Amino acid sequence: MQDYEQLRRKLPANSQLIIGDISKTIGPFLSTLQPDCPIGYVVIDVDYYSSTVECLKVFSGTANLYLPAVLMYLDDILHHDHNPSQGEYLAVNEFNSKNEMRKTYPYNFLHERRLMKHALWINQIFLMHILDHAHKQAPQSYGQPQILGNPYLS
Repeated sequence: MQDYEQLRRKLPANSQLIIGDISKTIGPFLSTLQPDCPIGYVVIDVDYYSSTVECLKVFSGTANLYLPAVLMYLDDILHHDHNPSQGEYLAVNEFNSKNEMRKTYPYNFLHERRLMKHALWINQIFLMHILDHAHKQAPQSYGQPQILGNPYLS
Protein backbone atom coordinates (compact mmCIF):
# COMPACT_ATOMS: atom_id res chain seq x y z
CA MET A 1 0.00 0.00 0.00
CA GLN A 2 1.33 3.42 -0.95
CA ASP A 3 1.77 6.13 1.63
CA TYR A 4 -0.48 8.73 0.00
CA GLU A 5 0.33 11.38 2.59
CA GLN A 6 4.01 11.04 1.75
CA LEU A 7 3.17 11.45 -1.95
CA ARG A 8 1.02 14.51 -1.20
CA ARG A 9 3.88 16.16 0.69
CA LYS A 10 6.14 15.77 -2.36
CA LEU A 11 3.72 17.55 -4.68
CA PRO A 12 4.02 21.25 -5.51
CA ALA A 13 1.80 23.51 -3.42
CA ASN A 14 -0.51 24.25 -6.36
CA SER A 15 -1.34 20.60 -7.03
CA GLN A 16 -3.33 17.89 -5.35
CA LEU A 17 -3.53 14.11 -5.35
CA ILE A 18 -7.03 12.69 -5.72
CA ILE A 19 -7.36 9.01 -4.85
CA GLY A 20 -10.46 7.01 -5.69
CA ASP A 21 -12.74 5.58 -8.32
CA ILE A 22 -12.74 7.88 -11.36
CA SER A 23 -16.53 7.65 -11.69
CA LYS A 24 -16.86 9.05 -8.15
CA THR A 25 -14.03 11.61 -8.19
CA ILE A 26 -14.38 13.23 -11.62
CA GLY A 27 -17.53 15.22 -10.71
CA PRO A 28 -16.09 16.75 -7.54
CA PHE A 29 -12.85 17.48 -9.43
CA LEU A 30 -14.74 19.29 -12.22
CA SER A 31 -16.53 21.42 -9.63
CA THR A 32 -13.17 22.78 -8.43
CA LEU A 33 -12.03 24.01 -11.86
CA GLN A 34 -11.82 27.74 -12.55
CA PRO A 35 -11.53 29.59 -15.91
CA ASP A 36 -8.38 31.40 -14.72
CA CYS A 37 -6.59 28.04 -14.51
CA PRO A 38 -7.82 26.01 -17.52
CA ILE A 39 -6.92 22.40 -18.21
CA GLY A 40 -4.20 22.21 -20.85
CA TYR A 41 -2.89 18.63 -20.54
CA VAL A 42 -4.54 15.32 -19.70
CA VAL A 43 -2.87 11.94 -19.26
CA ILE A 44 -5.04 8.85 -19.56
CA ASP A 45 -3.35 5.72 -18.23
CA VAL A 46 -6.14 3.51 -16.95
CA ASP A 47 -5.77 0.41 -19.17
CA TYR A 48 -9.46 -0.25 -19.86
CA TYR A 49 -12.26 0.96 -22.11
CA SER A 50 -14.68 1.56 -19.21
CA SER A 51 -12.24 3.60 -17.14
CA THR A 52 -11.23 5.62 -20.21
CA VAL A 53 -14.90 6.47 -20.77
CA GLU A 54 -14.98 7.79 -17.20
CA CYS A 55 -11.74 9.76 -17.68
CA LEU A 56 -13.07 11.49 -20.80
CA LYS A 57 -15.84 12.98 -18.67
CA VAL A 58 -13.18 15.49 -17.59
CA PHE A 59 -14.13 17.26 -20.84
CA SER A 60 -17.78 17.71 -19.88
CA GLY A 61 -17.27 21.13 -18.29
CA THR A 62 -17.89 24.52 -19.87
CA ALA A 63 -15.49 25.54 -22.64
CA ASN A 64 -13.74 28.20 -20.56
CA LEU A 65 -12.36 25.50 -18.24
CA TYR A 66 -10.00 24.30 -20.99
CA LEU A 67 -7.45 25.64 -23.40
CA PRO A 68 -8.84 25.73 -26.97
CA ALA A 69 -6.86 22.55 -27.73
CA VAL A 70 -5.85 20.29 -24.85
CA LEU A 71 -2.85 18.00 -25.28
CA MET A 72 -3.72 14.46 -24.28
CA TYR A 73 -1.49 11.42 -23.77
CA LEU A 74 -3.16 8.04 -24.25
CA ASP A 75 -1.02 5.34 -22.68
CA ASP A 76 -2.62 2.15 -23.91
CA ILE A 77 -2.82 2.44 -27.68
CA LEU A 78 0.55 1.12 -28.93
CA HIS A 79 0.37 -2.56 -28.07
CA HIS A 80 0.22 -4.74 -31.19
CA ASP A 81 -3.29 -5.90 -30.21
CA HIS A 82 -4.74 -2.41 -29.71
CA ASN A 83 -7.09 -1.09 -32.36
CA PRO A 84 -9.90 1.49 -32.78
CA SER A 85 -12.54 -1.10 -31.83
CA GLN A 86 -11.38 -1.66 -28.26
CA GLY A 87 -9.91 -0.03 -25.18
CA GLU A 88 -8.86 3.62 -25.14
CA TYR A 89 -9.27 3.97 -28.91
CA LEU A 90 -12.89 2.80 -28.75
CA ALA A 91 -13.65 5.13 -25.84
CA VAL A 92 -12.21 8.08 -27.80
CA ASN A 93 -14.12 7.13 -30.96
CA GLU A 94 -17.38 6.90 -29.01
CA PHE A 95 -16.65 10.21 -27.28
CA ASN A 96 -16.12 11.87 -30.66
CA SER A 97 -19.37 10.48 -32.04
CA LYS A 98 -21.39 11.62 -29.00
CA ASN A 99 -19.90 15.12 -28.65
CA GLU A 100 -20.40 17.65 -31.40
CA MET A 101 -18.19 20.36 -29.87
CA ARG A 102 -15.38 18.23 -28.35
CA LYS A 103 -13.27 16.11 -30.68
CA THR A 104 -10.07 14.16 -30.08
CA TYR A 105 -7.65 13.37 -32.87
CA PRO A 106 -3.99 12.36 -33.10
CA TYR A 107 -1.60 15.31 -33.00
CA ASN A 108 -0.26 14.65 -36.50
CA PHE A 109 2.01 17.66 -36.70
CA LEU A 110 4.21 16.54 -33.83
CA HIS A 111 6.15 14.20 -36.13
CA GLU A 112 7.31 17.13 -38.21
CA ARG A 113 8.31 19.34 -35.29
CA ARG A 114 10.40 16.92 -33.23
CA LEU A 115 14.11 16.27 -33.59
CA MET A 116 13.55 12.64 -32.58
CA LYS A 117 10.76 11.93 -35.05
CA HIS A 118 10.65 8.19 -34.40
CA ALA A 119 10.00 8.25 -30.65
CA LEU A 120 7.06 5.93 -29.98
CA TRP A 121 5.36 8.30 -27.53
CA ILE A 122 4.69 10.75 -30.36
CA ASN A 123 1.97 8.36 -31.56
CA GLN A 124 0.32 8.56 -28.16
CA ILE A 125 -0.19 12.34 -28.21
CA PHE A 126 -3.65 13.55 -29.18
CA LEU A 127 -5.41 16.90 -29.15
CA MET A 128 -8.83 17.43 -27.62
CA HIS A 129 -10.31 20.24 -29.69
CA ILE A 130 -12.69 22.38 -27.62
CA LEU A 131 -14.72 23.61 -30.57
CA ASP A 132 -17.08 25.70 -28.44
CA HIS A 133 -14.18 27.61 -26.86
CA ALA A 134 -14.39 31.40 -27.34
CA HIS A 135 -11.03 31.39 -29.10
CA LYS A 136 -12.33 28.92 -31.69
CA GLN A 137 -15.55 30.92 -32.13
CA ALA A 138 -13.79 34.24 -32.78
CA PRO A 139 -13.71 35.38 -36.40
CA GLN A 140 -10.40 34.47 -37.97
CA SER A 141 -8.50 36.82 -40.23
CA TYR A 142 -6.32 34.32 -42.05
CA GLY A 143 -4.70 35.84 -45.09
CA GLN A 144 -5.45 39.38 -43.93
CA PRO A 145 -2.56 41.70 -43.05
CA GLN A 146 -2.16 42.29 -39.34
CA ILE A 147 -0.11 44.91 -37.54
CA LEU A 148 1.25 43.57 -34.30
CA GLY A 149 2.53 45.84 -31.59
CA ASN A 150 5.86 45.28 -29.87
CA PRO A 151 5.61 45.77 -26.10
CA TYR A 152 9.41 46.17 -25.89
CA LEU A 153 9.48 49.30 -28.03
CA SER A 154 8.23 52.57 -26.63
